[in-house]
Amino acid sequence: RACVLSCVRACVLCRLMQCKTKYCDLPVDCKVCKLTLVSAPHLARSYHHLFPLPAFREVQLKDADSVSCCGCQVLLQNTLAYVCPACQQHACSDCDMYIHDSLHSCPGCCSGVSSSSQSATGVG
Repeated sequence: RACVLSCVRACVLCRLMQCKTKYCDLPVDCKVCKLTLVSAPHLARSYHHLFPLPAFREVQLKDADSVSCCGCQVLLQNTLAYVCPACQQHACSDCDMYIHDSLHSCPGCCSGVSSSSQSATGVG
């Protein structure tokens, strides 16, 4: 009760019409309606846990294949590469680990360039 009285400006109000309970700290589960209350920064930080990046498909490149990594732009030849299922861009093993463990976004998908449009324009 003292917490609710002391947090005049920092209170969060549960938005359900029948509830409207006040809370000073987030995240918290509303004791009345059982709704989980979170702030926008908490939600943004947990986004990659809620919607994880799909695993990239492992492919063996040959000498004739000439593609660059969508993360570091290194030319990938005669090596293992990883292909994003959405944009079909290739990634080296280091970038694949970085993309899935830290970045949580595919650079190829974020750039909006697919591998088919890269080969058509002569880039890559």
